[in-house]
Amino acid sequence: MTDNARPKPDPELTKRARERAKARKRRAAKVERREAMLELVVSGYERELIARRFGVSLATVRREVDRAIDERRPDSHAHHVRLQVARITKALRATDDAIERGKFRAVDSMVKLIGILDRYQGLLVATAPAPSRVGREPATLALTHSPAPSEEALP
Repeated sequence: MTDNARPKPDPELTKRARERAKARKRRAAKVERREAMLELVVSGYERELIARRFGVSLATVRREVDRAIDERRPDSHAHHVRLQVARITKALRATDDAIERGKFRAVDSMVKLIGILDRYQGLLVATAPAPSRVGREPATLALTHSPAPSEEALP
């Protein structure tokens, strides 16, 4: 093949492709910076210190951290409750073991944990799927009070 048979690249297309690649790189850097700011906030650093480190305003740090939080997919409520129940159950076993070893200071912790576990168990029941209403009569709504008659409705 000769060089004449090969089409020459369009300079506008390659320029556009370079600009898109630069924009992609900028967006990736911004997401990375946003996640780094969030990690620093989670680690306990003050937002003012983070703003100085990145050379941005305090408002920018707040906005970027809020966006990073918003972009994360939250766990479902039921999943979160199950996770908390598992953690509390593990702590309850540890306090029970401590009581068995004669460390009666753990009784106070056990009482608190039982209260917390009861609360989460109630939430777990509340998030369970509702029983099926197949074969039941549909619920009817009744007025709790009758509206006052208007003058137009009077004969």
